[in-house]
Amino acid sequence: MSDLSILLLDTEPQTHNRYLVLAIADALRRHPAVGRVQVGGHGDALVTFVEQGLDTLIAFGGARAHAPLVGRLAGLARTSVLWTTEDPYEREA
Repeated sequence: MSDLSILLLDTEPQTHNRYLVLAIADALRRHPAVGRVQVGGHGDALVTFVEQGLDTLIAFGGARAHAPLVGRLAGLARTSVLWTTEDPYEREA
């Protein structure tokens, strides 16, 4: 298996839980199957994905307001993952 090149994107740009994404990025960087990890921002995620030649998207969270961006990135990715967390305030949604 070739080294994965990953874009990690928090689906909520105004989150107070950024430390979770940074911890995930740190863990991914230490995994032997991962060659590169870029933590993307909403303003530069598409450009970063294409220009860096990344092949995998991990979208962390479940902010539906930014679903179009996540969808476009997933369409470019060889592999895409949506990692959602249980948020008791979003149970109705």
